[in-house]
Amino acid sequence: MILKRIAFSVAIIFTISPVSAETIRLATGHWPPYLDEGSEDGGFAAQIIREALATQGMEVDFDYLPWSRALMLAGTDAYDGTAIWSCTPARARRFTLSDSIIPFRFVFFHRANDPFDWQTIQDLDGKKVGLTQDYAYGKMLVKAARKGIVRTDMTTSDEANFRKLVAGRIDLFPMDPVVGKYMIRNELPVIVAGQITFDAKPLRKATYHVLFNNHGRRAEVLVETFNKGLAELKTSGRLVELVPDGLPLPETDSSRALGDPQDIGCQHQEAG
Repeated sequence: MILKRIAFSVAIIFTISPVSAETIRLATGHWPPYLDEGSEDGGFAAQIIREALATQGMEVDFDYLPWSRALMLAGTDAYDGTAIWSCTPARARRFTLSDSIIPFRFVFFHRANDPFDWQTIQDLDGKKVGLTQDYAYGKMLVKAARKGIVRTDMTTSDEANFRKLVAGRIDLFPMDPVVGKYMIRNELPVIVAGQITFDAKPLRKATYHVLFNNHGRRAEVLVETFNKGLAELKTSGRLVELVPDGLPLPETDSSRALGDPQDIGCQHQEAG
């Protein structure tokens, strides 16, 4: 009888483990194919995050919101964090960053009938560049705007910038080509899509992360848990399987290599 009671007590301890029952909440935006509110898996970045946490016995709920609202609410008690974002000094001060999930690059989209090739920022002299609110484009473009080399035009959506580009209201639009090509193929009229292309030279190269809010010890626990799960996906090869063909592949280990050296303020975290 005593042995049965001991065995029963041990079974209860493992059954009610708080980690195995915990669900975290992340605010995010609709940004296919990375994050897709309309797809079954939520987009491949959401699937990576979900599987990384699942290896540690945790679940995740994503709330799809406008990006500005997602970033704002991620710093409150309503959410545990937000995904996916590159590292900037401001974000590194407000949040605890995960290890890098996947590398990315921003390139310049331009009109197909308007030849464009650039090697240095001076080659952009006189260009009008469309920007989307809440994106981080890197120090190179910021400096070019401050020096008057380029003019910038801020709007609230990528679609609006693509339409401005076709209409000739802007000359260039820096964008992640993975998302840009998806939008052109799936969300813009065919007549518009055929008028847009991009230059492959990257304006910015960095990495995407989950940002966990800094409310107490919980953020430290969650980022350690997520990083451990992400490392398991990398070493097992599962992470590469989750990345669609043709996309940049993540590192095969959990090292914190810097992305672009222009992200100076993020060197204490993984840059992005």
